[in-house]
Amino acid sequence: MKTSLVSSNPDGWAEWEDKIQSFGPQVSEAAGTTAALTSGRQSGGQSSDAIAAMSRVAGRLNAARIPQREIDDWQRERTLLLDKKLGGSLTAREARRLQYVRWTLDRIDDARYGISLDRLEEAVRLQEEMAARIDALTTELHQFIGNRNERRK
Repeated sequence: MKTSLVSSNPDGWAEWEDKIQSFGPQVSEAAGTTAALTSGRQSGGQSSDAIAAMSRVAGRLNAARIPQREIDDWQRERTLLLDKKLGGSLTAREARRLQYVRWTLDRIDDARYGISLDRLEEAVRLQEEMAARIDALTTELHQFIGNRNERRK
């Protein structure tokens, strides 16, 4: 399904539509979700949720383009730095580098799996919302039945 950013976000994102579509259906879907979120703007600009969503999509676009060879290099560097850490010979500079390498690999993982995890998170949120509604309905029914039984006495 092609997502049109032109109709859902007329504020200058239209030029990115072709680029986003070229990344494939997952990225295109994320961009469509982001465009839909921008409809919840506050006066004078976009909502912070929309900005966060657009930032997440932009980060995923960048990380999704990293070639596998580069990912392998990051993983090798992480392994070397972890070996040094476990051996007790990691310098402060290397410790900072290890943090950066881990962060980079986390961004790459988010680009690969983030959209699926976002969907799962939304499904869980909806499930919890439904459970709360069912609990509220059950409470109302118990109160109704209790009131009805009291009137019969």
